[in-house]
Amino acid sequence: MELQGKVAVITGAAHGIGEEIAKTFAGEGASVALCDLDEEGVGRVLEDIRAKGGDGFAMKVNAADEADVRSLFEAVVERCGTLHILVNNAGMCRNVPIEEIDADEWDLYVKVNLKSVFLCSQQAVRVMRKKGYG
Repeated sequence: MELQGKVAVITGAAHGIGEEIAKTFAGEGASVALCDLDEEGVGRVLEDIRAKGGDGFAMKVNAADEADVRSLFEAVVERCGTLHILVNNAGMCRNVPIEEIDADEWDLYVKVNLKSVFLCSQQAVRVMRKKGYG
């Protein structure tokens, strides 16, 4: 996988799968925009990437919040000029029986696991369509 010159947005990039995707993409030459609610976590991941010669930036972003997502994609275009790749990795899950999940918690799952994908994809398509690539 050669990603030299590509720009990637990775949600949920502070830990786990998102962190590993970010490090892999940066290692393959992509400039990575790391976002997560965990500002310290994405900062740490960005430091690791830069220490290995990678490029990118990190932002605290609530991927289920429309204004935050819009700000993220505006920052990507401003800093990087374009966008080629979106990884919708933000998500949450609590491994408990369904009867222990109340309606408010369920609404949060829907916002984080579904609405964030919609909002980020919507913004990404707007950038990618202008460039004819993504």
